[in-house]
Amino acid sequence: MSRLLDPVETIRAHLSQWREPVVDLDTFGTAEPEAMAAMVDGFCRDALGSGVAGYLFCAASQASTHGVGLADGRRVVVKLHPAPGAHPDRRHDRLALESIRRAVEHLHAHGFACPRPLAGPTPLGRGLAMAEEFLDQGARGDGFDPDCRRILARGLFEVTTLLTPLRQELPGLHSFFQPAERRYPVPHSRLFDFEATADTAGWIDAVADRARAASVHPGPVVVGHADWRVEHLRFGGGRITASYDWDSVLPLPETQLVGITAASYTTDWSGEARGRVPTVGAMHDFVAAYEDARGARFARRERDAVFAMAVYTAAYGARCQHSLAPERGPGDWPDDSWPALLRAAAREL
Repeated sequence: MSRLLDPVETIRAHLSQWREPVVDLDTFGTAEPEAMAAMVDGFCRDALGSGVAGYLFCAASQASTHGVGLADGRRVVVKLHPAPGAHPDRRHDRLALESIRRAVEHLHAHGFACPRPLAGPTPLGRGLAMAEEFLDQGARGDGFDPDCRRILARGLFEVTTLLTPLRQELPGLHSFFQPAERRYPVPHSRLFDFEATADTAGWIDAVADRARAASVHPGPVVVGHADWRVEHLRFGGGRITASYDWDSVLPLPETQLVGITAASYTTDWSGEARGRVPTVGAMHDFVAAYEDARGARFARRERDAVFAMAVYTAAYGARCQHSLAPERGPGDWPDDSWPALLRAAAREL
């Protein structure tokens, strides 16, 4: 069992990694470690009946996430979501978070390897706090490994099978990808400025436009996990043993869900492992593994739409990386990068 860490020092170490801790400011309304630790402790006392004895970790992506050990011995994860207006394309208001909690409770009740929700959504700071059990069984996976890929694809299909019948009971969920009025969604992080780097991104945008048009398909809508990748999963004994980031539960066409996943399932941005961005072949391999899991092949038009959505997803990733190095041309990127994948995929599109 992991040793508990000092809450304030753990938060301070987390904040030191950021030039500006925008997620924590959008959630807590402060970047003072003592104040943040006190707010998490107060939430745990009020919502879970026990204060914080120490920290397991602290991280931030779309939300500010705090793994804590409680005084009563439980280990839980507290996730503080920004106020609904903090990001125009990621609207996690109370209604959406209540639907996410219901979806995860349903999965947990059916034996799926996901954390059991414990509390929330509850107002805290500027945002809404949720608590779930701490689940850490299993090991990280390698999406390029065929066995891992099969388990991952089977897990995604199991999620859609369990959640899609609940679609009408899960109001308020919004898709992040492909806003109707814009080429891309507003970037998920303020690290990426698409507008400021648009002058040198024309080649990316041209592929994105072609892919976006080709990805439209009036197929069935499913409810699934739209950020289903090795970073958010743990594996053991030939199965998924833990799954995270359930903020990404969304209703969307099955072809889009599979395309998004095909373009990202190998990625793990939490470490230094190589091979994080898939190859074109790995994208096709995932689609085939998903088809095996569902027991039916996609029709030709559906499969084209799946691949087009994968290319659109790669274009979004390429735009993110390009915004950090806009001086690089199309051929200046290493193989393990979104721009390099996009160039290769565009030939097939």
